[in-house]
Amino acid sequence: MWFVYLLRVEKTQALYCGISNDLESRMAAHRKGTGAKYLRNKPFELVWFMAVDGRSLASKYEYQIKALTKKQKEDLVKQAPNPVYFDFSEEQ
Repeated sequence: MWFVYLLRVEKTQALYCGISNDLESRMAAHRKGTGAKYLRNKPFELVWFMAVDGRSLASKYEYQIKALTKKQKEDLVKQAPNPVYFDFSEEQ
């Protein structure tokens, strides 16, 4: 199982899209600053994610989502019925 996810950067409200096969550990890596360079030292929150079957499909969705406009990404977040099932707000 793979996940496609969107994170909202608190200060700028930018949406960052990524993929992972272990969402919890990926969030921890982002929080520690060992994930994506873009997110280093930036508070963020997980606002949307979707489970998919396999890395290839996750990469395809990531590519498509990254091509969306900011408004389209915001619409995606708004349309999701309570998509955040895990609390990755703080390290455990």
